[in-house]
Amino acid sequence: MNKLFSIAFLFLSTLIINAQDTGNYASLAIDARNGEAYGWAVNYETQAEANERALKECEEAGANCHLVLKFEGGCGAYVVERGNPSLYGWGVANSRAEAEAIAKEEASAQGGTDLVVRVWGCNSDTLITSEIINPTVKGVYGFYFLKSDEYKKGFLSEMFYEPGVVQNASGTWQWTSDAERKMSPRAQQFVDAMEENLYGYLDKATRDKMLTRLPLDWEGVSEIKPLKDKVAIESTVERKAFMERVFNGVRNSVEKDGYEVVEISF
Repeated sequence: MNKLFSIAFLFLSTLIINAQDTGNYASLAIDARNGEAYGWAVNYETQAEANERALKECEEAGANCHLVLKFEGGCGAYVVERGNPSLYGWGVANSRAEAEAIAKEEASAQGGTDLVVRVWGCNSDTLITSEIINPTVKGVYGFYFLKSDEYKKGFLSEMFYEPGVVQNASGTWQWTSDAERKMSPRAQQFVDAMEENLYGYLDKATRDKMLTRLPLDWEGVSEIKPLKDKVAIESTVERKAFMERVFNGVRNSVEKDGYEVVEISF
C-alpha cells in the first residue's frame, strides 16, 4: 500500500597522507568542481578500505566528492594548477617521479602551466592494476515521495542534488560507488524526517507499521527508469527546471487525487 518513489534526474585539501604500513591498495577522491578538495589513501589492506578513507577525507573539505582513481601496487600522484582548482591531473606508475610526470602531463594537456603536487604515495608492491574513473560535475536532482492510500497523505522531500554520476563508454549513465553509498542513508533521512511529521495524528504502532514497509533501495526503484532519456539535457539550469516541473507535477497530481501533501526537509 505504501510505496517510496525515488524520482531523480541526472544532472550532474590540504595534504594529509593516510598511509598504512603493509597494504597494497590506494585511492584518490576529489571534488570535481574544486580540485583543492580531495582525499587520499595509500597502503591499505583492501580497496574498499582505501576508497572509504579517501572519500571521508575529501568530504571533510568538499561537497561533491567522488572517487577518480583506484590502484593496487605502484605509486600515485595528484597535481593541481595553482590558482585554478578546476584544473588537475593524476598519474600512476612504479615510481613517484613517473607518477608525478604522468599527472603533470595530464594537467598540462588541459592547459596547466603552474602545477603543484598536492599529494603522492606508494604502495608496498609494484603496480599491479589501476582504474581511472572519469570525473564529472553531473549528478542527480531529485526528491523522495511516499504516498499513503490508507491515510490519504503524500509526503514529499524537498529537492536535493547528489553528485557522482558517470557516463560509460557506451553512453549509458551509472552511479559511482560513493553515490550509491549515500542513497540508502538519504532515503533513511527522509523516513526519519517523515516520521517526525507523523507525530500528533498517528499512534506509534501505526507509524511503525507504515514505515517498516518502506523500501529503501534507491537504485532498485523502477520509477527512475523512465527519466533516463532526459540525460541528454546538457544545461544545468534546464535540468533543475525540468525536475522542478516534475516535482510540482507530482504534487498537483496527488492533491487532485484527494491527498494532503506534506513537504518535509532533511
